[in-house]
Amino acid sequence: MSPFVPCGLGAVVAPTLACPHLFQSLIGALNPAHTFVDGPFKLNSSQIGTMAYGYGLNATILQLAQGYAMLANHGVKMPLSLHKLDQPPKGEQVLNPKIADQVLLMLEQVTMPGGTAKQANIPGYRVGGKTGTAHKLRADGKGYSNNEYRALFAGVAPISDPRL
Repeated sequence: MSPFVPCGLGAVVAPTLACPHLFQSLIGALNPAHTFVDGPFKLNSSQIGTMAYGYGLNATILQLAQGYAMLANHGVKMPLSLHKLDQPPKGEQVLNPKIADQVLLMLEQVTMPGGTAKQANIPGYRVGGKTGTAHKLRADGKGYSNNEYRALFAGVAPISDPRL
């Protein structure tokens, strides 16, 4: 199984950390050489359909953090490490810097009045991010709950010179 993730922003490679459980996700296991239909996962039409509205794939928190870090770094993806490094790692440009910067400005709008995460707005400090809400799976495994949700906010700050 390939550690590469086809994401349209360059291949995100699962790092060689001694914590493989951090990378167990459908995204982390996909092989860009295969399609969803004839690849190793052979997704059925229902699974393919749920991807259209964001329920068919998942990512680990570490993968999500690496994606936001790439945007904050003007499209340069940096390798992950859980250890202090002697030398700064070499990054890989996986997204046009102008596009990454435009996405950051869009993420900032989410925290402005009228956005879905105005609670994340900090006066005098430029914050940007994305909210996400998903219905929880039912305990019996038959579809999604009508009244139980998972919520997420991921972002960067400050937008002008991201550090968090």
